[in-house]
Amino acid sequence: MGPLQKPGPARLDLARGRYATATSVKSGYYVPEYALDQNNASLWRAADNTYPQSFTVDLGEIRSFSQIETTFEYPTLAYKYLIETSADGSHWRTHTDKRAEFPVAVSPHRDAGEARARFVRITLTACQRPENGAGLYSFQVF
Repeated sequence: MGPLQKPGPARLDLARGRYATATSVKSGYYVPEYALDQNNASLWRAADNTYPQSFTVDLGEIRSFSQIETTFEYPTLAYKYLIETSADGSHWRTHTDKRAEFPVAVSPHRDAGEARARFVRITLTACQRPENGAGLYSFQVF
């Protein structure tokens, strides 16, 4: 056995500590910003199990990024979702569209694609188990 590999270079999460909004919130224990704190003991959770539910982060200014990582509340289940980006919060462009069929359940989901935007929005449209509502442990923008 040899030594452990050196860790890769640290990546800057552009969403960490930023302002976030959501279409609904279950309670003060599940506010949107909790999905941006890099703490798996806290999360954003929608008010109920209806779909669609959207979560939007404001990066504070237009930033360039190439990957979005999402950790859903139930990481062993698949979710259908759409990720969009916007420079102004009004006009949106599709970054990732996984609404057609349930993707493989992995954690975190890593969606690559070059983008330049101030706002990033994920809309969850369905869960493999519909009785489970929308929730995010982590939403990171690199």
